[in-house]
Amino acid sequence: MPTIPPLKILKASAGSGKTFSLTAHYLTLLFSGENKYREILAITFTNKATAEMKGRILTVLEALATGDGSTKDAAGGYREILLGAYPQWDAFSLRQRAAAVYRKVLHDYGHFSVSTIDGFTQKVIRGFTFELGIDAGYKLEMNIRKVKADLVLRLNRLLDERPDLLRWIMDYAQMRIDRDESWNYRWALSDLASEIFKEDFQDFDKAISDIPEQELFASLDSYCKETIKQFEDAFEQLLKTAADTFAASGVDVMDLVGKSRNQLGKLGSLSAQNPHDVIKKLEKYIHAPDEWQKGGLTGEVTVLYRDLNPLLEQLYEQYAAQSPDYYLAKAIDENLYYLRLLKEMSTLLAEWRRDNGAQLISDAQILLNNIGVNESGDPTFIWEKTGNRFRHFLFDEFQDTSRKQWDNLRPLLINAMGNATGTQSEHLIVGDVKQSIYRWRNGDWRILLDQAEQEVGTAFNTADTSSLIEHATLETNYRSSEYIVAFNNLVFEHAPRWLQQRLNDRILSELGEEEYERWWQPSGNHDTLIRAYADSRQQLPASARKGGKVQVDFIDVGSNNHRASAVKEEALTRLADTLTGWLSSGIYQAGQIGILVRTNNEAREVIQYLLDRQRESGTAFDVISGDALALANHPAIRLLVDTLRALVGKLPDTALYLANCIHLHSQLADNGEAVLPDDWVRVRTCRPIQLAGLLPEPLCTNWDAWSQLPLAELVESLIVAYGLQAKQESLPYLLAFRDLVAAFTANGERGIPAFLTYWEEEGIDRALPAAGKTDAVEVLTIHKSKGLAFDVVMIPFCSWSIDGRINSNFWVSTEDTPYALLRKTPVKYKGDLGKSRLYQAYFEEMLFNYMDALNTLYVATTRTRKHLYITAPGKKGDGEISSLLASDLLLEVLPNVADELNIAFHGGIQLGDSTETDALREQKPLPSGWSFSHYPASTRMKEELARPEIQTELDVVRLDAAKRHGRLLHELMAETTAATELEARLDALQAQGWLRHEERADVLALALATWHHPQLAQWFKGDYQHWNERSIILPSGRTLRPDKVLIRPDETIVLDFKFTQHEDEAHLRQVADYQLVLREMGMPNVKGYVYYGELKKLVAI
Repeated sequence: MPTIPPLKILKASAGSGKTFSLTAHYLTLLFSGENKYREILAITFTNKATAEMKGRILTVLEALATGDGSTKDAAGGYREILLGAYPQWDAFSLRQRAAAVYRKVLHDYGHFSVSTIDGFTQKVIRGFTFELGIDAGYKLEMNIRKVKADLVLRLNRLLDERPDLLRWIMDYAQMRIDRDESWNYRWALSDLASEIFKEDFQDFDKAISDIPEQELFASLDSYCKETIKQFEDAFEQLLKTAADTFAASGVDVMDLVGKSRNQLGKLGSLSAQNPHDVIKKLEKYIHAPDEWQKGGLTGEVTVLYRDLNPLLEQLYEQYAAQSPDYYLAKAIDENLYYLRLLKEMSTLLAEWRRDNGAQLISDAQILLNNIGVNESGDPTFIWEKTGNRFRHFLFDEFQDTSRKQWDNLRPLLINAMGNATGTQSEHLIVGDVKQSIYRWRNGDWRILLDQAEQEVGTAFNTADTSSLIEHATLETNYRSSEYIVAFNNLVFEHAPRWLQQRLNDRILSELGEEEYERWWQPSGNHDTLIRAYADSRQQLPASARKGGKVQVDFIDVGSNNHRASAVKEEALTRLADTLTGWLSSGIYQAGQIGILVRTNNEAREVIQYLLDRQRESGTAFDVISGDALALANHPAIRLLVDTLRALVGKLPDTALYLANCIHLHSQLADNGEAVLPDDWVRVRTCRPIQLAGLLPEPLCTNWDAWSQLPLAELVESLIVAYGLQAKQESLPYLLAFRDLVAAFTANGERGIPAFLTYWEEEGIDRALPAAGKTDAVEVLTIHKSKGLAFDVVMIPFCSWSIDGRINSNFWVSTEDTPYALLRKTPVKYKGDLGKSRLYQAYFEEMLFNYMDALNTLYVATTRTRKHLYITAPGKKGDGEISSLLASDLLLEVLPNVADELNIAFHGGIQLGDSTETDALREQKPLPSGWSFSHYPASTRMKEELARPEIQTELDVVRLDAAKRHGRLLHELMAETTAATELEARLDALQAQGWLRHEERADVLALALATWHHPQLAQWFKGDYQHWNERSIILPSGRTLRPDKVLIRPDETIVLDFKFTQHEDEAHLRQVADYQLVLREMGMPNVKGYVYYGELKKLVAI
C-alpha cells in the first residue's frame, strides 16, 4: 500500500484561502488522536496571525461540537473535509469527538501550541537557560528603538575615554562630508545600530570576537590601502609607459582609425583611478591592427603597433589578474569605518545586556543556533527533547523564514519526518514566494522556493523527494473580482519573464558568456524569477464576483531621468480628483478605499495633499494612516503629555510646554477665541495660576497640588479639566492612554518624571489597532497592507526602483578571499563590486532586488476586491532604459497583452466597469457589545482618598508641615554625601511630588544648617567613606538601616538624624543597637550619635 509523504509544501497565492487550508490541516491532525493538540506545533510570524489562527480553530471546534451541519455555521467546509479524512465517522460521531477535543483544549489551554516563531523560541530558551549560559530570570527587551538610542548614548560617552575612537569618528564624519553626505554621525550611528540586530552581523561578530579590535582594524586598514596602492601604482606605471611610447613614436593621431576620437592618442589623459574605464577604452586595440590603421599598418604606425601592443596586452593582463582583489580592497576599505563602529556597538550591546539583565528578541535565533547542532551537524539534546513533545509541525508564511530560523527548525522537522506513519500528511509548510517582501527582516524566500526541499532530501540521502514531500498549490482566488484576477494573471505571467531576460542580458554583458554559462546558469539564477511565478495564474470560484475594474494610466515624462519625481505632482492631482469624484458621486464610500504607497514619506505626502485639497474643494472625507493612529500624534494625548511635562518642570524651561498646552486646548475647545499675541509673550514669565482663561481654571488653581497626585488620578483630573471626556473622536485614544498609565503604575507609583521617561521609550510607539472598519480612506505602505484587502486599491506612485538603493549596505560572505577571517562583512551595493572577487554576491543581490520589486508590485495589485487604480511614469522614446522602475514592468507587458483582455492600450488601459450596485458596500449590522459616547471619568478614587481613616495612612505628601519637614530632611541627610548635592536632591523630590514649592526654602535652610554644624562638617569633610541607608540583615532575619555610617580604618561613626522638637530615649537606644551590631561585624572603634536638626544638637551615645 503506497504511503503518504509526511510533508506537504503548500503554495498559497494571494486571496486563495490560506488560513482555511491551514486550519483544516490542523483539525485533520487534531482528530487523529485523543491528545493530539499537545503534539502539534503551529508556527506563524505575527501575533495577529497567531490570534487569528487560534480563534479560527476554536470557533470551528465549537461549531463542530454544537452543530450537525444542518444549518450554516462556522464549521462549514471543515466538516466535509474531516468526514472525508475519516470516512468511518458520521456527523454524530464527529460532533461527539469535537466536543471532547474542544473541552480538553479549553481545560489544557497551555498545551494548545499555536505560537509565533519568537514565542516558541523564547519557550525553548527559558527551558534551557543553564545550557545557554544566561540568567534564568532574564528580561526580554522587544523595544529595539530604545536599545539603539541607549547604544548611541553609550558610544558618545565613550568618546571622552577613547581618543582612538574619537579620531575614528572624526575621520568617519570627514569621509561623509567628502561624499556630500550629512556629517552628523549620530544619525549614522542610529542607522548603524540597526545592523547589529541582523543575523549576518552575528556571524561577523562571532568570527572576530577573540581578535583585539585595534589590531584587527589597523591591519585591515593597512592591508586594504597597500593592495589599492600597489595595483594603482603598477597600473599607472604601465599606462605612463604606454603614453610615453605613443608620444615617442611620432605617429600623428590623424593617421589612426577614428582620428582624434582614437583612444591611443588619449593615453596620457587616462587615469589609473578608474582602471575599468581604461580597459574598456583600450581592449579593442589589443591584437587588432585594423583598429589602428585602415588598410593595414604602414610606416611609423607599424613600429608603434610593435612597441605599444605588448604594453596594452600587459595592461589588460594585469587588470584581469589583479582587479578582482583591487576592487574588493576598495569595497572593504570604503566600509572600514562603518565596520569598526559596528564592532564597538556590539561591545556596548554586550555591556547593555549585562547591565540590564536582558536579552533582545533578536538574540533568540542566534542563541539556539549556537547550541542546537553539534560538531557533526546533528541536533543536540535540546531539539531531541523538544521533538519528543511535538510530533507534527505546521509553518505559516514560510517565505518570511530566515536562514537561522530554518536552521533551528529543520532538525525538529526532519526528526519528526523520520518517525512518520505514512497514513497522512503530518507536517505542513505554507507560503508564497511571490509575497516575500520582508527581506530586510532576514526573510529568505529561497528556502521556500527550493532549498527546504533540497535540504530535506540531503538529510534523507536522496535526490528524489517524492516519497517525502507532496507539493500542492491553492489556485483559486476567493478575494478579487473577475477582471482583477484576469489582469494579475497576465501581468505576472509575462512580467517575470521580461524582467528575468533583462537581468540575464545584463549578466551576459557584464560577465561575459563564459562566466554566464559557468556560474549564473548552473546556479539556477537564470530562471529564478520565472520559477517563483510559475504558479501565479489563478482560477475563479463558481461564486466569484463578476466584473470589476482595472485602471492603469501612464503619465508622460519630458526625459527618462528622475521619472519617479517628475510625475509625482501630476499623480497626486489625479489621485485627489478621482477620489473626490468617487466620494461626491457616491460611487464608493471612504471606508472602501485603500491608498498604497512604498514609503512612509510618500504616505505623509499623500495625506497632506488630500487634506489641502479638501480645504480648497470643500469636499470632506476622513483620511487615516498608521501615523494618525499613533497615540503621540493625537492632539488630546499631546495635550495631556505636555501638561505632565509642564507640571514637573521649572520656569522658564516649561514655557514651551505651557504654550503647547494653550494652543492644543484652544484647538480642541474650538470656541472661536484666538490667543492674543500678548498672551503668548507672558507665558514665559507667568506662574501657572496666572494663566487661568488660557488654561482650565481648576488646573491653574490646583497646579502644585495636582502635581503630587497619583498618576492615574492626575490623568483623570486633567481629562475632566480640559473637557476631553465629551469628545467622542478622542475616546479610543484616551482609553488607550489610560491603559498605558495603568500598565506603568502596575508595579507601584513612580511619579511623573518616570512616566515621561517610560512614554519616550515605550509609549510613543503605541498606536490604536487598524481595524479596517472605519469610514475613512486608509493610506498605508504596501508592506503594512500585506494580509489586508480593500474594495478599491489606489497605487498613485507605481515607480519604486527595480534595482534597490545604490550605495546601500548589504552583507556578503568573505569566504575564499583575503578577508576570510571576517566571515561576513557589509559592503556598498555599487557597480564596482561586480568587478571584484565578490561579483557573485553582487549579482545575486541584484537578483534579490529585482525579486523584491516584483513581489512588491504583486502584493500591491492583489489587495483589491473590485477596483484597481494605478498611475505610473511613462518613458520617453522607444529605447531601453537603464534605471528600471516598477512602472516599466507594466509598460512593457500591457501593450502586448491588451488584446488578450479585449481592450486597447492608449497611454494605459481601462478594463471593466464598476456599477453602483457592485460598488456600494453591504450594510452590515453593527457589532454587539459595549460602546461609549464619552470618556467614563470617575471621581471614585478622589472620594476614597478623602475619607478620614484613609488620610491617616497616606504617605509624607499628606502629613502636616512639621512632620513633612522632618521626613524630607531625614531623606535629604541620609541620601546626600555633600552639601553641594542638596539642590539637585531637592529638585528630584519636588519633581516626584514629595516637596512643595513653598516649602523648598525652609527645608533647604535647615538642611544647610545641619551640614554646617561644626562637628558634622568636620566629619563630612574628612576622609571617611559614607554608607547611606545601607541595610544590615541580622541572623534572625530582622533588618537594621542606620541613616549614615562613616568609616575609616581607625574609626566608625554611626549617625542618625531626627528632626523632632524634643529628645527621646528611644532614639538613643536605636543607635546603641546599631553600634552593637557594627561591633559584632568587626568594625573598628564604633561611636554613635543622634543629631536633632530642629534643636541643632548632637548627642553622643
